[in-house]
Amino acid sequence: MLQGIPFSFPEKAINREEIITVLAKYLQTSQLISGQKLPGLLYQLDISENEIAKLAINTPNSHWAETLAEIILFRCFTKVYWRQKMK
Repeated sequence: MLQGIPFSFPEKAINREEIITVLAKYLQTSQLISGQKLPGLLYQLDISENEIAKLAINTPNSHWAETLAEIILFRCFTKVYWRQKMK
């Protein structure tokens, strides 16, 4: 489970691009991008809605899910990094 998202990665080791692709597909099929759940998810992950709005303007619709997946993944790993560093 990725923080705030009932999603799990495949058991085999995959690289960053594959993780983003898998997460982007999940975001699209679960209606998280177009649904009303996105603001709550962004809040839970501590991602600024203003930052997302700016990116939405500059990102073509065909790449929106991948861009959002990349931001989510980066934020989750940043939180893990700081949690480990502050132990």
